[in-house]
Amino acid sequence: MKFHCKRMKSNASNEKGFTLVELMVVVGILAILSTVAIPAYVNYMNRTTQSEAVTALVNARMDQEIFFERNLRYAGTAGCLTSLYTAADTRCLSDCSLCTQTQFLTNKGYRVSITAANTQNFTIAATKKYYSYAPADRLEITADESNPQVKTPDAIGFSLFDWIFK
Repeated sequence: MKFHCKRMKSNASNEKGFTLVELMVVVGILAILSTVAIPAYVNYMNRTTQSEAVTALVNARMDQEIFFERNLRYAGTAGCLTSLYTAADTRCLSDCSLCTQTQFLTNKGYRVSITAANTQNFTIAATKKYYSYAPADRLEITADESNPQVKTPDAIGFSLFDWIFK
């Protein structure tokens, strides 16, 4: 009489896949990464749109200086400056006193307007509302400044550290 012993295969060694614990660890790691990465990415994208406002303000400042050379005063409306002029009101560049265009909208949504102008100084502002709970992002440039100044630094930035520790 012969006995044949067959090896019994273990079912546990042939199964492939993840356990629930392993899956939950991965989900937890992804959740932690996303709480840091998503606000940082949104902040980065908002800062890139702010560069368009800086360009518009610097160009408007140069146009104000050209306008001053010709008229001995600074322009009071946005339509009088070639960088802020839109074709909607054709009277603006020929006769500034007839211009009704008070603001210029950039491609990224900033509203550029001249908030103050006289024979001595001017202030040009670019504003954009990003979030309903935050103040509007506001940049300003004057005749005395060569670079725009950010007036509301908290409007764009989301700081995870401020959120955690305050």
